[in-house]
Amino acid sequence: MRENVRTPNVIISKARQICLEEWQMRRSLFSRWCDQAWLYVVYLIAVIMAGCLLWNWEIWEISQKLACALTIIVPCHIFEENTLSAGFYYMNNVGFESKEPMVYPQNRCTNMVTNLGG
Repeated sequence: MRENVRTPNVIISKARQICLEEWQMRRSLFSRWCDQAWLYVVYLIAVIMAGCLLWNWEIWEISQKLACALTIIVPCHIFEENTLSAGFYYMNNVGFESKEPMVYPQNRCTNMVTNLGG
């Protein structure tokens, strides 16, 4: 008979889930940009530049080829830093003896600024 009665823990758990879903829907554009969007833009730039390099290989001088190759290599490095565990920002945070090395002192925003600034 008590099967239909919800316990307080179930109600609290459901409330937390609803709050989390609402927070995720209301995240700011900047938060979404710092999360994953900037990575897709950087990877797209690398693909476009690779196409430009291949297309213009016979025409461009060596300095233009090297600049384009560098533009392709930086997103490859960013991919490596963000996909392999213990990337640069994680190690930087460990060096600062952070209690939460995945988020402090360098976090998604500072990671994005550091990589796009480079």
